[in-house]
Amino acid sequence: MVKKNLTYRFLDTLDDYRACVRIQKEVWGFEDMLDMVPLPLLVIGRKNGGFLYGAFDQEQLIGFVYSIMGLYKGMLIHCSHMLAVLPQYRDAGVGFYLKMKQREFVLSQGINLITWTFDPFQVKNAFFNIEKLGIIIRNYYVNLYGETSSPLHYGLPTDRMLAEWYLDSEKVVQLNRKNTIPPLNYEGIPVLDILNDRISPSQFDVNALLVKMPHDFLEISSTDKRLSLELIERTRTLFTECFSNNLYVKRFLIKSNNERKEYYYFLQKY
Repeated sequence: MVKKNLTYRFLDTLDDYRACVRIQKEVWGFEDMLDMVPLPLLVIGRKNGGFLYGAFDQEQLIGFVYSIMGLYKGMLIHCSHMLAVLPQYRDAGVGFYLKMKQREFVLSQGINLITWTFDPFQVKNAFFNIEKLGIIIRNYYVNLYGETSSPLHYGLPTDRMLAEWYLDSEKVVQLNRKNTIPPLNYEGIPVLDILNDRISPSQFDVNALLVKMPHDFLEISSTDKRLSLELIERTRTLFTECFSNNLYVKRFLIKSNNERKEYYYFLQKY
């Protein structure tokens, strides 16, 4: 549920833009300005059909979403580069509300697709994107941004998945109305565990697949760089092969097992 007493509006002033830069530093810990969306680009995007919208607690900006127009397979789309919410507000529904306002704005422009990238190991983010917003995934980018100055990335390759958010799809419309979709029936679907299983080509010759992700990759990446790189390489190989074999990410599953949650991408042929 959205936190009470928060207000939302378009961001149009220099003070607004400066606050967006500050939030980027606070959320991701960026030290290099090259890793952030700078103030001039925020201004240009906002003034030229882009979307820059923020959440406020009294007069303090506590979160924002930013997207610009782009092209994808010849279609006019919005590229959503950033959704940032301060940590103490992340369970207040702020991110979801910002994305719904973005959807409303982009649809008003006659555009029905928003794309963005995210880290496949950020499993809570994956759940939000897939199960709350209704995205699908068909593309994997290798080390898209190079090494960044964010301490959250620990100097590791920045592999990313491409989220495709079809704003007027049946799934997205249903989520927008009811905030839920039918549960996933995963009985009999083969499982591939990124942490423990070896990957072979025969595993991709299926109609559906569950890919189990590590629940604690952030902890692994902070303590064991060798294992982290190995897991990134396995994930890179797996999803690249899956997508080339016409599998796509349709759902995301969270299971509870002995007081520990397990996280799975569900892929299906299309």
